[in-house]
Formats: sequence, structure tokens, C-alpha cells
Amino acid sequence: MHLVEKSPLETPEKNELSGMNPELFNYHFVLLKERPEILENRLFERIRKPGLNIRPELINKALYIAKDAHYDQIRKYTGDPYYIHPIRVALLSIELAEAMGEPVTEELIVGSLLHDTVEDSPIIAGNPKYTKETLRAEFEEFGMNIAERIADDSEAMSHNISIPRAGKLDSQQYSNKITSNNEIDQATIKRRKIIKTNDRRDNLLDPLTLHLPANITTDFTRRIDKLAIEFRGSRISYIKRSHEPDKLMHLLLADEPYLMNVLDISAAISHLTMIHPNLETGTWQDKLPVTVFQKLAR
Repeated sequence: MHLVEKSPLETPEKNELSGMNPELFNYHFVLLKERPEILENRLFERIRKPGLNIRPELINKALYIAKDAHYDQIRKYTGDPYYIHPIRVALLSIELAEAMGEPVTEELIVGSLLHDTVEDSPIIAGNPKYTKETLRAEFEEFGMNIAERIADDSEAMSHNISIPRAGKLDSQQYSNKITSNNEIDQATIKRRKIIKTNDRRDNLLDPLTLHLPANITTDFTRRIDKLAIEFRGSRISYIKRSHEPDKLMHLLLADEPYLMNVLDISAAISHLTMIHPNLETGTWQDKLPVTVFQKLAR
């Protein structure tokens, strides 16, 4: 009996957007297979490319803080250090911004690296180590303006004040927190939307497959052990929450059809990984639903 649950993914309707490059998604496959030190090297190589004006010392400081904020955390299904997630988000954000014709700024990269920092901050003597105020102080040496933007972004993307007492995220409140402050400009809102899109994309696809414990030989799609069932449930939940109209991503990207298309394709690939556990770069396109495939460049 096939145990992969029916996809919650509603096949997106055909639209007029075209020219989305499949390499945006192939690149993600590459990143998901790389070790932390390789991802770090890739990030610093990327920011040195001609045309970018990014200070390596600023990125190094942000990376240090990301590692410190997540020092005892791991990615649930791989055991990898958690900080590889914000590094991948930073790399994905650079590529996506360039594909959209948006500027690749220091704020975009640092915001990606620190998007979970306030939310996951270590508690020292009863107080969080990283807050909007402490982050501002950490980055003052690079200029007050950028220190303010970095601190504002990390606080804005934190879930902490968007969770009611019942423990459930209030998607509308969180979306408003990211976008509706009257003092923020459109460039800031766009930057945060790019970061959140890539945060969700990475959570949809990490890991590409659930590796088998030594004592299990059953194909992943037929596994009924607790870890596999939990993994499938988590993946389906992410896919559902990426498409339900009252959830964060639809609320956040309602006026961003390109970003919503990117997320649609990533969610479709995520579902494919539960059916084809050996999905690879260059093979996923052939398995996409036709109406999803229409969103890609041909």
C-alpha cells in the first residue's frame, strides 16, 4: 500500500507569467547537499562577485551572530547545525533578488542570516541575548543607518509577538508586522518578502529526502516508522500553509505574483520528494504538474 498522503497542493491556475529560470530551483538542490563549511565559503565567494558592494567584515559579523544565536540547535531531520538554514536563505535571496532585478544589498544578506536570531535568541540570566536593541548596538560600527535596518528586519521577522496565548501563529498579525509599519519604505518590504519566501522554500525542501536508519531497508515512501510519518506530516503541513489563503505566505505575497510562483513551484517540488525520494537536479521538471511547469521558462 502506498503511504504517501494525497497532496494538499492545489494545482495553481495558468497565468501569464513566464520566463522563470529552472536554475533558481536547481541551485537550491545543490545547496541542500553541501556541508556547512562549503556553504560558508560559497557565501563569501558570492559576495565578492563583480557588481556587488558588500563588506565581507559585515557579513562575517552577521554569520558569527547567527552561529551564536543557534549554537545548540540542529536541523531536525538531518542533525546538521541549524545555522546552515540562514546561510542557504542568504544564498537563495541573492539569486532570487538578481532574477527579479532587485538590488543585492548588505541588508538583504544580513537580514537573511539573522531572520531567526531574535526569535531563537539564547537566554542569558533570564534575558534574551539578541534583541532589536542589542543587534543595533552590535552593528553600530558599520553605520547607524544600516544598524537600524538590520535590527528592525530581525525583529520584524520574529514570530514572538505574533503568537496568541493559545500558541498558534496569527498569520495576519505577523504579515502586518512585516509589512504594515507606516515608517518603512517599499524597498524594505520587498527585501523582507524575498527573505521570507526563501525561508519558506528552504523549510519546504530541507532535507530533500529522509535518510534511512541502518536497521530500515524499506523504501521511504512505504515506511511506517515514527520518524518517517512525522516527516511526511511536517512536509504536508508546510505545503498546506504555503497555499491556504488565510495563512502567512498568501497574505504576505498577495501583491507579489512572481514570488508566489516561486513558492508554488518549491511546494510542488516538496510534494514530489515524498513520491520520488531520489529526486535530483534536472529530473524534477519532468515530474511537475503541467500547470506548475507552465510557470517555468521553456
